[in-house]
Amino acid sequence: MSRAGGARGQRLGEPLQILRWRSRSQAFVEQIDGLELTMLKIPAGSFLMGSPEGEEERSSDEGPQHRVEIGEFLMGQTPITQA
Repeated sequence: MSRAGGARGQRLGEPLQILRWRSRSQAFVEQIDGLELTMLKIPAGSFLMGSPEGEEERSSDEGPQHRVEIGEFLMGQTPITQA
């Protein structure tokens, strides 16, 4: 398997590097209108957004490449749709 590039300096055509780490999930139960909604804590982190200028088939709206920092937040464990 290969990928177009990555935050760790991988070049086009290099094998995908999978990073694994041990962590403990933190869950919180929220009561809303008599229903229980399980919220998971997502840790803060950062990622590289956009594609490198030299990438094949790169569109003009895919750059410039820049680092995005995200603070810790909660996300629902189960997707919810509203009909």
